[in-house]
This record gives sequence, structure tokens and C-alpha cells, in this order.
Amino acid sequence: MYPFPMIISNVMGIPSDSLSIARGMSISHSYNNNFNLILGIGIHLFTSTIAGIIFGFAIKIINKFKITTFRKGIKEGIIWAIIIFLILYIPTTMIIVKPNILEIIRQGNPTHNNLQNQQIFRQMIIPLYGF
Repeated sequence: MYPFPMIISNVMGIPSDSLSIARGMSISHSYNNNFNLILGIGIHLFTSTIAGIIFGFAIKIINKFKITTFRKGIKEGIIWAIIIFLILYIPTTMIIVKPNILEIIRQGNPTHNNLQNQQIFRQMIIPLYGF
């Protein structure tokens, strides 16, 4: 799943590791991009693992969700991925990661003020998420 944040970063016009760096910055408050990149990837892997464990328990414990066919497994996996995207990824990106992305944009365009950076962010995010 990690290539998707890289692709989203490229679509946004920022370096491919920017979303991971921004996630790391939200916890470390460090300006060491290498450290923040590793931390951001670790956060991504940790939250993905927790989501996978919850999914595994749900399909094991709740009879209705037990995977009995390949098709049902694919369908439930896609539905779970959409749920995680909506309740975890979008809110954390908009609330926690956004200020750090604005900082990364500012580093790339030091002559822009904060309002200009927020406009750049909105121009990048609205086509991706539709809001």
C-alpha cells in the first residue's frame, strides 16, 4: 500500500516522500527529513497492521463476515479498505498532516506566505479527495 502515498504526493506536485515525512513530523517535531521519513513509514506500517488485525478478528469472530469464497474475501477487503480510508486516512491527513505538508510546501516556495501555501494545498487536495 505504500506506493499510494507516493503517487498522491507526486500528483500533488511535491516530492514522493513528502506525505511520509509530514506524518513523521506530526509526532517527532524534528526537522530531520530522513528521521521523519522512517518514522512516517513506521506509522503507516503500524496503523496498517492494527487495521489488518481488527479485520482478521472481525472475519474470525463475526459469522456474517467469515470469508467462505474468494469473491467474498475480495469484496470484504475492499469494503474494509474504503472504511479505513474514510475514517482514518482522510481525517489524519486533514488534521494532523496538513500543517506539516504546508511546511514542506513552504520549504519548496520560501517566498510564499501561509495563505498562498494553504491555497496551493487546497488546489492539490480537492481534486484528490473531492472536498
